[in-house]
Amino acid sequence: MGLLQRRRLPAEMCGNGGRCAARFAATRRITGREMSFETIAGILHASVRGRRVKLQMTRPGGLKVDRSLTLSGKKFSYSFLDTGVPHAVLFVTDVSRADVMGVGRGIRRHKAFAPRGTNVNFVQPVGDSLMVRTYERGSRERRWRAERGRSPAGSWRRSAVSWRRR
Repeated sequence: MGLLQRRRLPAEMCGNGGRCAARFAATRRITGREMSFETIAGILHASVRGRRVKLQMTRPGGLKVDRSLTLSGKKFSYSFLDTGVPHAVLFVTDVSRADVMGVGRGIRRHKAFAPRGTNVNFVQPVGDSLMVRTYERGSRERRWRAERGRSPAGSWRRSAVSWRRR
């Protein structure tokens, strides 16, 4: 599966794009309901059942916890995880008030993530759930509950809980 970002640059993968491609291939009978396809990030596996598509994301890697960077004189704490696409995860107290465009753009281009850049997830734990807003490096837009955003935030949370229990 080839994916181009808004500026026509290749992207490693996209969870939503992968699900759409899988459903399209299954409904057009290009493939069966179970399939695998190659992306820059690796081989993804999908299963289509009616309108529901299950996509096995690439295995997360490169977990870096409790990092910090300075942006315009302000220090930000973050964790990093690559889910096939790099993500900086910032935990915030109120995701609706996060400066997704300003801070997201600054972190996306920060030298710590050069040359690829990174998506930036602003995450607020709410009970057993996570509210996520994402600055996506390719589209330069903010998104609520982006699938890629939930994946790194959830993976980080599971890793941190697992690590603390050791």
